[in-house]
Amino acid sequence: MGNRFILAHARGLHAYNDAFGPKRSNWAEMVATLIKHTPVKDPARYGQMGWSYINPNCRLNMQTVTEDPEWYLRNGWVTERPDLSRVIDNSYCDYAVQQLGTYQPWAPGRAPVITQPPHRTGRTPGHAPRRDERDRAVPQLR
Repeated sequence: MGNRFILAHARGLHAYNDAFGPKRSNWAEMVATLIKHTPVKDPARYGQMGWSYINPNCRLNMQTVTEDPEWYLRNGWVTERPDLSRVIDNSYCDYAVQQLGTYQPWAPGRAPVITQPPHRTGRTPGHAPRRDERDRAVPQLR
């Protein structure tokens, strides 16, 4: 069941990245689906939105996964560092990549086209601000 779910999820990640990444293929079809299933009904709005990067090979961003518990530890939300090797299992993602192949963000022999300016934090487009950048706006609840 897990392999079938992650395979379908990875296919969706491929379609998302094909539409909103450098390829820009099937963009109109993806926008039509979003219009049908979300509250945003104006197609022009989708061309104005910034799109987050989501790894089409379904692997977690280990830097972020590691930074989040560190922030919780520094700020007293947890008392010990979790052993991430006990909770992260990439075998499902490995299965999806084995079935679908490694995702190629652009056609072979064609350079990527960057269509978005750098994010306001200076990080690359599609990356959320680091947790320490977000805390300024988050009230401390204790």
